[in-house]
Amino acid sequence: MVKKTLELPPLEKNHFRLSVKSQPSRVIQTGIYKFRKEEDTDTLYYSACGGAISNLIVVVEVLKHRIPGLHQTNKLRCIKVEDTYEPKEEGLDTVVLERFITLLEIVLSTKEPEEHDPIGY
Repeated sequence: MVKKTLELPPLEKNHFRLSVKSQPSRVIQTGIYKFRKEEDTDTLYYSACGGAISNLIVVVEVLKHRIPGLHQTNKLRCIKVEDTYEPKEEGLDTVVLERFITLLEIVLSTKEPEEHDPIGY
């Protein structure tokens, strides 16, 4: 038996977490709808881990192309994942493996960042 412990930050309002199976077209449509139709939306948060980072980049580039005047801020982090392997036979030890996964967070906003020169802008 394998237990995986993945610690991701909780979702905020207007936050989208993409996976490898996410369809970029649906995420793009939702982003366009939120920016154009919902008047209280001026910022969207996107995040992806590992292999889903390429989907995230596609989504953000298309949104920046379709909605002029967007400002983009990037954060690149690593998160720790612990995999626990239980033995199938008695007398064997439990194995715990730690690995790190890359997490990319992108903030798209119609307003300029409050900080004058933020890292990742």
